[in-house]
Amino acid sequence: MSKKTEQAEMETASNNATKTPEAASAGETASAPVETEDENQSSQPTDAPNTSDADDADKDADVTDRLSQLEEENARLKDQLLRVQADLENTRRRSVQEVEKARKYGMERLLEDLLPVLDSLELGLQSIDAHGEDVSKIREGYEMIAGMFSSVMEKFGIKVVDPQGEPFDPELHQAMTTEASNEVKPNHVLKVFQKGYILHDRLVRPAMVVIAVEKKDTE
Repeated sequence: MSKKTEQAEMETASNNATKTPEAASAGETASAPVETEDENQSSQPTDAPNTSDADDADKDADVTDRLSQLEEENARLKDQLLRVQADLENTRRRSVQEVEKARKYGMERLLEDLLPVLDSLELGLQSIDAHGEDVSKIREGYEMIAGMFSSVMEKFGIKVVDPQGEPFDPELHQAMTTEASNEVKPNHVLKVFQKGYILHDRLVRPAMVVIAVEKKDTE
């Protein structure tokens, strides 16, 4: 072998020995196939479900159901309100009618009990004509009528105020005048001009009375 050939082989071996690992790696990388962006996109699955659209559809369905429930509840409450208003109106009308009836016919029972008294009074008047001037019979008849009338009044809670000889009470009595007397204590009722009447606990008419005052001796 010639000296030139040996020298050339030695230079080639030297060059191969001085190559860096980076250069070798670069060479390998350059020789490897490179995947493009289109290939990466094509490698991804394309049939994955769209979960966002499904959630929106569920929410819309829930809102629709809730709205339907609220509309039904509103209709039910409105119906109940109309029924209550109708019941109140009917109750009001019945109350007005009952009050009107009580005002017009409240004295019906009293009238029924007074009619026998009126009948007795008419019979007493007929008795006067039959007995002529027999005063005792007339008095007896009128006393009976007065007793019947008093019984009717007591039945309806009417009390007589007849304060003869009682202390003067301005709440129940109305003084017409005063009169000196030794028979009755001063400031007591000497005479009763007109009896008073009380309905339950309400004074209907005070008794008209004369009040006794101390009688002074004259010289």
